[in-house]
Amino acid sequence: MAANNTKLISLLLFQPQLVVSPSTLPFLKGIQDLLNTSYTATYCAHPEIFGTSHLRVADPAQIADIIGDDGFTVVVLLVNEEDGYAEIVATGSVKNFGDGDVESYAQWSKNLSGTHWAEKAKENDKSEKDLNHKTSLHEKKDEEIKYEVTAFAVSTEHQSMGLGARVLKEIEWLASADTHGVLRIDRVRENTAHTSEFRLRNSSEDGCIQGINIDQLKSDISSISTTLPTAKKSRLVLMGIRELGNEAYYQRRGWKSVWSGTVPVGMWDCKQECTMVYMEKDLAY
Repeated sequence: MAANNTKLISLLLFQPQLVVSPSTLPFLKGIQDLLNTSYTATYCAHPEIFGTSHLRVADPAQIADIIGDDGFTVVVLLVNEEDGYAEIVATGSVKNFGDGDVESYAQWSKNLSGTHWAEKAKENDKSEKDLNHKTSLHEKKDEEIKYEVTAFAVSTEHQSMGLGARVLKEIEWLASADTHGVLRIDRVRENTAHTSEFRLRNSSEDGCIQGINIDQLKSDISSISTTLPTAKKSRLVLMGIRELGNEAYYQRRGWKSVWSGTVPVGMWDCKQECTMVYMEKDLAY
């Protein structure tokens, strides 16, 4: 738990709030450092697979690209109530999974070498954009919407505080439908109120953290109106690696393993083969 003079605050951010500028750069560097440190601690615990370093984000500008135009990011801050400074302690992002399924993804990836996999991935991504296969989430009316959870990390200095579970719960709440059958994230996207601002601790640069306060949002969400269409169903998906133990972590939180396959050497910087697991979680209305 947080100390008596500190509190945890969850912020919601959309792509415009993650674009690099003089005011956002310190915050984005903080997210970048958290992701790289957390991924290194997790992945490099198995150096036989991932070596001794793992770079998740090479440039702060890539953070906005992770979620695309219609995704979102949740950041958990540990805020000192005495001086108002905040520390980034956990994060998780969500993006449009697209219209394809994991079987087609696996079919072209599982038998390719790492080099060929990278080339094929770029080719498939370009093809999807050219053919407009990746329908915007806003354009999906009565279809099922799949959100992919990615860039999920918890500070190595703040373990066993339930921070990862907190991020997942915030994502699930935002991505699920309210009592009117409208996705909460769609309501918020059109009404970006409840913006909070915090100063980042241990930053030598001027800047601040701005985002939508999720706790305030939860108390007022029923009053936010929208004309967006009703969504029948939403689902969270993610890709994990069995050898890292994250499959069991998500299973304990209600996720189901739907498919697994071999990750070839080179894919995700693997030095030897490992097991990719595709997992899903249906969201309640």
